[in-house]
Amino acid sequence: MHSTKLRTACVAAGLALVALAGVMPAAADAGTFTIHSCKLPDGSPAATGGWTPDGTSPFLPQIDDCSQGAGLRTQMQGVGISDGVERAWTWTAAPNTVIQEAHVYRAFSLTTGDTTATPTVRVIAGATTIETHGSHPATGDNTSHLGSYAEWALPENHVPLQPAPAGATSIAVALGCHGVPRGTCPATGAVSDLRIQAARFTLLDALSPSITAVGGSLTTGGEKAGTQTLRFSATDAGAGIYRTFLDVDGSTVATSTPNTNTGHCADAVPANSDPYEFQHAQPCPLAVSNVDVPLDTTTLTDGTHTVQLRVEDAAGNETSAYGPTAIVVRWFTIRRLPAAGAAGR
Repeated sequence: MHSTKLRTACVAAGLALVALAGVMPAAADAGTFTIHSCKLPDGSPAATGGWTPDGTSPFLPQIDDCSQGAGLRTQMQGVGISDGVERAWTWTAAPNTVIQEAHVYRAFSLTTGDTTATPTVRVIAGATTIETHGSHPATGDNTSHLGSYAEWALPENHVPLQPAPAGATSIAVALGCHGVPRGTCPATGAVSDLRIQAARFTLLDALSPSITAVGGSLTTGGEKAGTQTLRFSATDAGAGIYRTFLDVDGSTVATSTPNTNTGHCADAVPANSDPYEFQHAQPCPLAVSNVDVPLDTTTLTDGTHTVQLRVEDAAGNETSAYGPTAIVVRWFTIRRLPAAGAAGR
């Protein structure tokens, strides 16, 4: 942020982050999904979708070094920065989703301040300042260093925000200069450094997918044989279209992801039991068109079966695109044997 105050649009965040590398969270409830940012639970690099830096400044550079293990970085040069000048990394949730809780891991090292102004780190949710640390005791809280750059999951790195205020959609972590009006941080020639090393956000999406068209051979009348197809299109206003479930007689026989959204719409931690974990604030596409879902009826017995197609978004909200509807399968015909004595006629 390059104004004197952080954007008040950074609405409070309530988010949840795995505290230690390797800890696996429980499966998300329907209507919620998880975003791992900068690091996965095991400490390996994760994407940073959802984070944006403020406008560039020659004395407050911001760098995304998450792929290198160094986090989202903000530095402030010791050249005499004025009170109120700061830069923030801001994470913003997808439209129509809200942050329920979060855990952010950060570490910082601040240069010397004085009685007029001090280098300052702030974590801000909406209009609420979650934490403020400044290096000078008169203009800050006498905290020059906090956390570890090497060990991201240490308790002193951890800033929990849970639960979030109602409607929270963003959170910001800033480095700047704060003090009395017209104060100036000392021109030490040294560099203050802030790193966001990891974050985990739990978001609520209360909207289910909308089905815009259903067709295909399975929807037509008559007995069915061979491979039959359901075709649908769908839209979603929140986390995006994630998976389809084809059910026959109450059991799921096929699951698919219609569009992986260039890899964003995929489980970020497939080794655990929660399929609703991702690395991007908007993980899945908001619309899919003419998706074909096949059903091989030769895997079914002759007779009547109930078929249903369910479409799910990335938060686990689902809508029935077709059925449950009864179909009649006829693919096996018993050949009548010739009557006794009929042979040779």
